[in-house]
Amino acid sequence: MKFSNKDKEYLSGECFSSGYNIKLSGFNTSTTRLEYLINKVKNKNILHIGFVDHLPVIDEKIKLKKWLHDDIDHFSKYCLGVDINLEGVNYIQDKYPKYDVAYLDIMDNNIPQQIKEIKWDYIILPDVIEHINFPVDFLKSIKENYSKYCETLIITTPNATRYRNIKEVFNNTELINTDHRFWFTPYTLGKIVTDSGCTIESFELMEYGKLPLYINSNPKEKIRVVASKSHLSQETQEFIDALDTKNIEQV
Repeated sequence: MKFSNKDKEYLSGECFSSGYNIKLSGFNTSTTRLEYLINKVKNKNILHIGFVDHLPVIDEKIKLKKWLHDDIDHFSKYCLGVDINLEGVNYIQDKYPKYDVAYLDIMDNNIPQQIKEIKWDYIILPDVIEHINFPVDFLKSIKENYSKYCETLIITTPNATRYRNIKEVFNNTELINTDHRFWFTPYTLGKIVTDSGCTIESFELMEYGKLPLYINSNPKEKIRVVASKSHLSQETQEFIDALDTKNIEQV
Protein backbone atom coordinates (compact mmCIF):
# COMPACT_ATOMS: atom_id res chain seq x y z
CA MET A 1 0.00 0.00 0.00
CA LYS A 2 1.27 3.46 -0.81
CA PHE A 3 -0.12 6.62 0.71
CA SER A 4 -0.49 9.16 -2.09
CA ASN A 5 0.39 12.82 -1.65
CA LYS A 6 -3.35 13.46 -1.30
CA ASP A 7 -3.62 10.79 1.40
CA LYS A 8 -0.81 12.50 3.29
CA GLU A 9 -2.71 15.77 3.25
CA TYR A 10 -5.56 14.04 5.11
CA LEU A 11 -3.20 12.18 7.43
CA SER A 12 -1.55 15.46 8.43
CA GLY A 13 -4.91 17.22 8.91
CA GLU A 14 -4.26 19.68 6.10
CA CYS A 15 -7.41 18.39 4.38
CA PHE A 16 -10.64 16.94 5.75
CA SER A 17 -13.30 14.59 4.41
CA SER A 18 -16.12 12.76 6.17
CA GLY A 19 -16.07 10.04 3.50
CA TYR A 20 -12.56 9.68 2.11
CA ASN A 21 -11.71 6.44 0.27
CA ILE A 22 -8.36 4.73 0.83
CA LYS A 23 -7.54 1.94 -1.62
CA LEU A 24 -6.39 -1.17 0.24
CA SER A 25 -5.05 -3.19 -2.69
CA GLY A 26 -1.51 -3.87 -3.78
CA PHE A 27 0.25 -4.49 -0.49
CA ASN A 28 -0.45 -8.09 0.54
CA THR A 29 2.46 -10.44 1.20
CA SER A 30 2.62 -14.14 2.01
CA THR A 31 4.87 -13.48 5.03
CA THR A 32 3.51 -13.99 8.53
CA ARG A 33 4.08 -11.49 11.29
CA LEU A 34 6.44 -13.87 13.10
CA GLU A 35 8.53 -14.57 9.99
CA TYR A 36 8.71 -10.88 9.24
CA LEU A 37 9.87 -9.92 12.72
CA ILE A 38 12.41 -12.74 12.93
CA ASN A 39 13.96 -11.66 9.64
CA LYS A 40 14.25 -8.11 10.95
CA VAL A 41 15.73 -8.86 14.37
CA LYS A 42 18.36 -11.41 13.30
CA ASN A 43 21.75 -10.39 14.73
CA LYS A 44 20.39 -6.98 15.75
CA ASN A 45 20.17 -5.11 19.04
CA ILE A 46 16.46 -5.04 19.89
CA LEU A 47 14.48 -3.12 22.49
CA HIS A 48 11.19 -5.03 22.85
CA ILE A 49 8.45 -2.86 24.37
CA GLY A 50 5.51 -4.71 25.93
CA PHE A 51 7.29 -8.07 25.94
CA VAL A 52 5.30 -9.73 28.76
CA ASP A 53 2.14 -10.64 26.83
CA HIS A 54 -0.72 -11.76 29.11
CA LEU A 55 0.54 -13.23 32.39
CA PRO A 56 -2.09 -16.04 32.63
CA VAL A 57 -0.89 -17.58 29.34
CA ILE A 58 2.88 -17.07 29.51
CA ASP A 59 3.79 -20.52 30.90
CA GLU A 60 1.71 -22.31 28.29
CA LYS A 61 3.11 -20.18 25.46
CA ILE A 62 6.70 -20.80 26.59
CA LYS A 63 5.99 -24.53 26.88
CA LEU A 64 4.57 -24.62 23.34
CA LYS A 65 7.31 -22.29 22.03
CA LYS A 66 4.72 -19.69 21.06
CA TRP A 67 5.91 -16.80 23.24
CA LEU A 68 6.99 -14.01 20.89
CA HIS A 69 9.67 -12.62 23.20
CA ASP A 70 11.42 -15.98 23.22
CA ASP A 71 11.71 -15.90 19.42
CA ILE A 72 12.93 -12.29 19.43
CA ASP A 73 15.47 -13.06 22.15
CA HIS A 74 16.69 -16.19 20.35
CA PHE A 75 17.29 -14.64 16.92
CA SER A 76 18.54 -11.19 17.93
CA LYS A 77 22.12 -10.29 18.77
CA TYR A 78 20.87 -8.82 22.04
CA CYS A 79 17.33 -8.20 23.25
CA LEU A 80 16.11 -6.23 26.24
CA GLY A 81 12.44 -6.70 27.06
CA VAL A 82 10.69 -3.85 28.88
CA ASP A 83 7.14 -3.62 30.17
CA ILE A 84 4.95 -1.58 32.51
CA ASN A 85 3.43 -4.80 33.87
CA LEU A 86 5.50 -5.07 37.07
CA GLU A 87 3.91 -8.35 38.13
CA GLY A 88 4.71 -9.89 34.76
CA VAL A 89 8.29 -8.58 34.75
CA ASN A 90 8.92 -9.97 38.25
CA TYR A 91 7.40 -13.31 37.25
CA ILE A 92 9.68 -13.65 34.22
CA GLN A 93 12.75 -12.55 36.20
CA ASP A 94 12.03 -15.12 38.94
CA LYS A 95 10.93 -18.10 36.83
CA TYR A 96 12.81 -17.52 33.55
CA PRO A 97 16.01 -15.67 34.53
CA LYS A 98 17.73 -16.34 31.20
CA TYR A 99 15.81 -13.40 29.67
CA ASP A 100 17.11 -9.87 30.16
CA VAL A 101 13.97 -7.92 31.09
CA ALA A 102 13.10 -4.85 33.11
CA TYR A 103 10.19 -2.78 34.34
CA LEU A 104 9.89 0.47 32.38
CA ASP A 105 7.24 3.15 31.91
CA ILE A 106 7.85 4.43 28.38
CA MET A 107 5.99 7.65 29.22
CA ASP A 108 8.61 8.47 31.88
CA ASN A 109 11.46 10.60 30.49
CA ASN A 110 13.99 9.05 32.88
CA ILE A 111 15.86 6.74 30.51
CA PRO A 112 17.65 3.79 32.18
CA GLN A 113 21.43 3.78 31.78
CA GLN A 114 21.22 0.27 30.33
CA ILE A 115 19.34 1.68 27.34
CA LYS A 116 21.60 4.70 26.94
CA GLU A 117 24.70 2.51 26.65
CA ILE A 118 23.52 0.62 23.54
CA LYS A 119 22.90 1.70 19.96
CA TRP A 120 19.67 -0.11 19.17
CA ASP A 121 18.90 -1.30 15.64
CA TYR A 122 15.16 -1.49 16.21
CA ILE A 123 12.58 -0.76 18.85
CA ILE A 124 9.73 -3.20 18.32
CA LEU A 125 6.15 -2.71 19.47
CA PRO A 126 4.40 -5.94 18.44
CA ASP A 127 0.63 -6.01 19.04
CA VAL A 128 0.85 -3.47 21.86
CA ILE A 129 -0.55 -0.21 20.47
CA GLU A 130 -4.14 -1.51 20.54
CA HIS A 131 -3.81 -1.99 24.33
CA ILE A 132 -2.72 1.61 25.02
CA ASN A 133 -5.23 4.16 26.33
CA PHE A 134 -3.52 7.13 24.64
CA PRO A 135 -1.64 5.77 21.61
CA VAL A 136 -0.60 9.14 20.13
CA ASP A 137 0.92 10.30 23.43
CA PHE A 138 2.59 6.91 23.80
CA LEU A 139 4.24 7.15 20.37
CA LYS A 140 5.24 10.75 21.05
CA SER A 141 7.03 9.60 24.21
CA ILE A 142 8.95 6.95 22.27
CA LYS A 143 9.98 9.54 19.70
CA GLU A 144 10.96 12.19 22.25
CA ASN A 145 12.71 9.90 24.73
CA TYR A 146 14.26 7.17 22.61
CA SER A 147 14.98 8.50 19.11
CA LYS A 148 18.49 9.41 20.27
CA TYR A 149 19.18 5.73 20.90
CA CYS A 150 17.23 4.18 18.01
CA GLU A 151 15.91 5.70 14.78
CA THR A 152 13.49 2.97 13.74
CA LEU A 153 10.38 1.62 15.41
CA ILE A 154 8.44 -1.40 14.12
CA ILE A 155 4.77 -1.59 15.07
CA THR A 156 2.42 -4.49 14.45
CA THR A 157 -1.28 -4.52 15.26
CA PRO A 158 -4.30 -6.64 14.30
CA ASN A 159 -6.01 -5.31 11.18
CA ALA A 160 -9.60 -4.18 11.69
CA THR A 161 -10.42 -5.15 8.08
CA ARG A 162 -9.08 -8.70 8.36
CA TYR A 163 -11.08 -11.68 7.13
CA ARG A 164 -11.95 -13.02 10.59
CA ASN A 165 -13.63 -9.74 11.57
CA ILE A 166 -15.66 -9.62 8.36
CA LYS A 167 -16.75 -13.22 8.93
CA GLU A 168 -17.90 -12.45 12.49
CA VAL A 169 -19.89 -9.42 11.33
CA PHE A 170 -22.04 -11.75 9.22
CA ASN A 171 -22.72 -13.71 12.42
CA ASN A 172 -23.56 -10.52 14.35
CA THR A 173 -20.63 -11.13 16.70
CA GLU A 174 -17.29 -9.55 17.58
CA LEU A 175 -14.28 -11.71 18.40
CA ILE A 176 -12.06 -9.58 20.62
CA ASN A 177 -9.15 -9.68 23.05
CA THR A 178 -10.86 -8.10 26.06
CA ASP A 179 -7.82 -5.95 26.89
CA HIS A 180 -7.96 -4.16 23.51
CA ARG A 181 -8.94 -0.48 23.41
CA PHE A 182 -8.84 -0.03 19.63
CA TRP A 183 -9.06 -1.65 16.22
CA PHE A 184 -6.78 -0.03 13.63
CA THR A 185 -7.14 0.18 9.88
CA PRO A 186 -4.22 1.14 7.62
CA TYR A 187 -5.44 4.75 7.59
CA THR A 188 -6.10 5.11 11.33
CA LEU A 189 -2.74 3.54 12.19
CA GLY A 190 -1.08 5.94 9.77
CA LYS A 191 -3.05 8.79 11.35
CA ILE A 192 -1.86 8.23 14.92
CA VAL A 193 1.72 7.76 13.72
CA THR A 194 1.57 11.04 11.78
CA ASP A 195 -0.02 12.83 14.73
CA SER A 196 2.80 11.60 16.99
CA GLY A 197 5.35 13.39 14.82
CA CYS A 198 6.90 10.23 13.41
CA THR A 199 7.38 9.48 9.72
CA ILE A 200 6.09 6.37 7.96
CA GLU A 201 8.96 4.61 6.22
CA SER A 202 7.14 1.50 4.99
CA PHE A 203 3.76 -0.14 5.46
CA GLU A 204 2.85 -3.77 4.78
CA LEU A 205 -0.02 -6.15 5.40
CA MET A 206 1.01 -9.59 6.64
CA GLU A 207 -0.80 -12.88 6.53
CA TYR A 208 -3.26 -13.41 9.40
CA GLY A 209 -4.16 -9.73 9.28
CA LYS A 210 -1.11 -8.20 10.98
CA LEU A 211 0.06 -4.73 10.02
CA PRO A 212 3.81 -4.26 10.48
CA LEU A 213 4.64 -0.59 10.21
CA TYR A 214 8.11 0.91 10.09
CA ILE A 215 8.53 4.32 11.63
CA ASN A 216 11.46 6.66 11.27
CA SER A 217 11.63 9.07 14.19
CA ASN A 218 13.22 11.78 12.04
CA PRO A 219 10.26 13.93 10.82
CA LYS A 220 12.38 15.34 7.98
CA GLU A 221 12.85 11.90 6.45
CA LYS A 222 10.75 11.28 3.34
CA ILE A 223 8.03 8.65 3.49
CA ARG A 224 8.99 5.46 1.69
CA VAL A 225 6.37 2.75 1.30
CA VAL A 226 7.41 -0.80 0.47
CA ALA A 227 4.66 -2.91 -1.08
CA SER A 228 4.32 -6.23 -2.86
CA LYS A 229 1.46 -8.34 -4.18
CA SER A 230 0.66 -11.95 -3.42
CA HIS A 231 -2.20 -14.36 -3.94
CA LEU A 232 -5.17 -14.29 -1.61
CA SER A 233 -4.87 -16.65 1.35
CA GLN A 234 -6.97 -19.82 1.14
CA GLU A 235 -9.42 -18.70 3.83
CA THR A 236 -9.92 -15.31 2.15
CA GLN A 237 -10.50 -16.98 -1.21
CA GLU A 238 -13.04 -19.38 0.32
CA PHE A 239 -14.85 -16.45 1.91
CA ILE A 240 -15.01 -14.52 -1.36
CA ASP A 241 -16.21 -17.61 -3.24
CA ALA A 242 -19.10 -17.87 -0.79
CA LEU A 243 -20.29 -14.34 -1.60
CA ASP A 244 -21.95 -12.78 -4.61
CA THR A 245 -18.70 -11.85 -6.37
CA LYS A 246 -20.15 -9.80 -9.23
CA ASN A 247 -18.98 -6.54 -7.70
CA ILE A 248 -15.82 -7.82 -5.97
CA GLU A 249 -12.47 -7.08 -7.54
CA GLN A 250 -9.67 -9.50 -6.64
CA VAL A 251 -6.23 -7.86 -6.76
